[in-house]
Amino acid sequence: MKKRIVPAHVALFLTLAALAPLSAQTARNMAADFETEPDGNGVAISKYTGPGGSVAIPATIGGKPVTGIGEWAFSRCYSLTSIAIPGGVTSIGVEAFVACSRLGAISVAAENRQYKDIDGALFSKDGKTLISYPAGGRTAYTMPAGVTSIGAAAFSNCSSLTSIAIPAGVTSIGEWAFVACDSLTSIVMPEGVASIGEYAFAYCSSLTSIAMPEGVASIGEWAFSGCSSLTSIAMPAGVTSIGEGAFSDCSSLTSIAMPAGVTSIGEAAFFRCSSLTSIAMPAGVTSIGEGAFYGCSSLTSIAMPAGVTSIGEAAFYGCSSLKPEVLAGIEKRFGIQVF
Repeated sequence: MKKRIVPAHVALFLTLAALAPLSAQTARNMAADFETEPDGNGVAISKYTGPGGSVAIPATIGGKPVTGIGEWAFSRCYSLTSIAIPGGVTSIGVEAFVACSRLGAISVAAENRQYKDIDGALFSKDGKTLISYPAGGRTAYTMPAGVTSIGAAAFSNCSSLTSIAIPAGVTSIGEWAFVACDSLTSIVMPEGVASIGEYAFAYCSSLTSIAMPEGVASIGEWAFSGCSSLTSIAMPAGVTSIGEGAFSDCSSLTSIAMPAGVTSIGEAAFFRCSSLTSIAMPAGVTSIGEGAFYGCSSLTSIAMPAGVTSIGEAAFYGCSSLKPEVLAGIEKRFGIQVF
């Protein structure tokens, strides 16, 4: 059979015609990887259902601009390796990329007015707030100068992170900021930090030491809960309150040095600190919350300040090494069951 020769311009036309439907189909498939919800005049991504890998969020879905990424939208997408955020996104929910263990980098379109990326991490456009660090990023990380706050859940579930250098300008650490960073061994906070949010370092099971600056006045609820390798705590002089569950389940904690300014100890503050042997509470303490020392089975002595006016039920429940007469004396003084 005689071979037919197709003219070059006809071949080009046929090639383009074949590619056009393919491109359209690819775009449709990309859009199908995202579940959305209304967000003003645009849409917000509520859930990613695609195969992972390197993902570029489309600028539009269903003819509407993508303007938001909801909370947990990409949560636990273990196959996600990188994500590109388009210029029209104006809001990103807390923990949008949490527990994406292979996520190595987040990038943002240069024209985006709310966000930008620096070295693979997500920041506010002015660079002052670190919003999200990829869970599959480097094991050691140095935050850039100019950062003043670490956002809520910014490093949540970054299980490979072993060390972090926080710049001097940081003044606040958001809630859940480092929760479940279970390879992190130590943390040094700069002098400017005044507050530590709820669950900020909870379940950092390898954390052995904490250096808190003098400016810290309060320790948030459950801030260091589940830090099972933590052996001692030196609280700065400015601390006046210890939040609910702040050091609960710190099972290796053997001693506590509370500053003189502490006036209240929250509920379950030292719940199940099973290695704790003694407590020296400052004279200014006036209240001890329910279950504050529940399950501190190695506790052998306690010095109760004369100024304590209220003590919660079961405050010393399960403190099996305390002498019965000590517990009985506390119950008689306050008229409630504490063990």
